[in-house]
Amino acid sequence: MKLIYLYSGGMQASGVQKKVVNKIKALNQLGLETKGLFISSANKEVNYPDLNIKVIPYQITNVPKIYSAPFFWRFHVYYENKIFYETIDVALQEEDFDLILFRYPIWYADFNFLRFMKKYHKKIVFEHNTIEIVEMQAYNREGFRQKYLLFNENKIAPKALKHAKGIVGVCGEITDYEAHRVNHKVESRTIANGFDVASVRVRTPPAYNKQELTILLSAGFAGKWHGVDRLIEGLHIYKGEVQVKLKIIGNVLNEIHPLIKKYHLEDKVEFLGNLDSEAAAVIFDECHIAASSMAMHRNGLQEASTLKTREYLSRGIPFFISNIDVDTENNESIAPYYLKIPGDDSPVNIEDVVSFAERVLQLENHPTEMRGFAESKVDFQLKMKQLKDFLEQLSSH
Repeated sequence: MKLIYLYSGGMQASGVQKKVVNKIKALNQLGLETKGLFISSANKEVNYPDLNIKVIPYQITNVPKIYSAPFFWRFHVYYENKIFYETIDVALQEEDFDLILFRYPIWYADFNFLRFMKKYHKKIVFEHNTIEIVEMQAYNREGFRQKYLLFNENKIAPKALKHAKGIVGVCGEITDYEAHRVNHKVESRTIANGFDVASVRVRTPPAYNKQELTILLSAGFAGKWHGVDRLIEGLHIYKGEVQVKLKIIGNVLNEIHPLIKKYHLEDKVEFLGNLDSEAAAVIFDECHIAASSMAMHRNGLQEASTLKTREYLSRGIPFFISNIDVDTENNESIAPYYLKIPGDDSPVNIEDVVSFAERVLQLENHPTEMRGFAESKVDFQLKMKQLKDFLEQLSSH
């Protein structure tokens, strides 16, 4: 069996890009011949033979004059999507494949999408990482483009999805939503996100004197689902005796900085920017516990399988989280090492967080226990074996 992995992004370093590259690598290692086609704004086609990835340039050139005319300029987005799918179509003509695994192209689901799906009827398996319509609405964009894209995601996308061969969701909530959109006429499967456990080392936790508590947040890409504002609001309200500080790796939304200034918390919050794995490991050794996603409900989800949580498990740092995680929920072996907080917009209760830290940090072997759980439940190879089996099952009929 030969598989094409379609991804609407380039080789710029990001959490998503890294996950896609690792997925292609893992599927090949498992014996499923997989080639990545990345549709990017690159200036030219670039091959990465060692990764089995080809980057295809997607550029808007020679725009028909009608799209600069009064009123018709609004439909430039239609032309953009047309070029997007034509670019993919041309690239696929040069490839030999049995199935296409397509990371769902949010923002591209219009009539061009429907036409593309009809052409590749029962050849495409979609990978869904969010409830698209809710995430799109969360950006609070206005104007014709937003209305056009939202309309198409609501009305056209379900018609296009019915031509798919299969659906993969990273949590049951997403899988159920997507399956419902196609009246359960497309075979679906929930396969949670995995993490390359061996790629990070187990942390050496700092001593905890019950006077100072350091919380880590590994944010990666800035987004509302991190819920950093909830944590800042909680720090503002907190009046306890333990001095609580926050270290943030990665990026946060712009509005977080004035919020910190408003509450005079500059000495409580440290921004470290993007760090490589080894530099991040040093920070993990300096922090007592971590904050996982605190606002997945803003994406319309109470259930998720974030990479952040999987990294915490792999490095062995206890954490608090607002969403249900598909791999940790109702699992007694990992339950002592995380704290479930409400899945709403209320400030994080720092008193509860401090109490949790005092309990869990008494468990001397918590880093190795969490690492063992990660190896047995969330390792990338385990998840990729599940994906390979599902794809081969679909290909067989």
